[in-house]
Amino acid sequence: MISTWITAALRYGQVFSLAELNRAVKDKLEQFNHKLFQKKEGSRIRLFLKEEKPLLTQLPALNWRTGNRLPSSSIIT
Repeated sequence: MISTWITAALRYGQVFSLAELNRAVKDKLEQFNHKLFQKKEGSRIRLFLKEEKPLLTQLPALNWRTGNRLPSSSIIT
């Protein structure tokens, strides 16, 4: 839904760099998140800040180590 909305909003625009495109997408995403709901009160950003953000926790600090990745066609049995 959001990708369609952003693509439609930007389809007739013109950008000359990837950075400019990223800015345009970010602006449209911000606009979408602040847009008021049609059938209930508030917006996506308000809902997130009120109900979801307080439930987020920090990721655990783990020591990551790199490994060898097998080609996608390989099967290990």
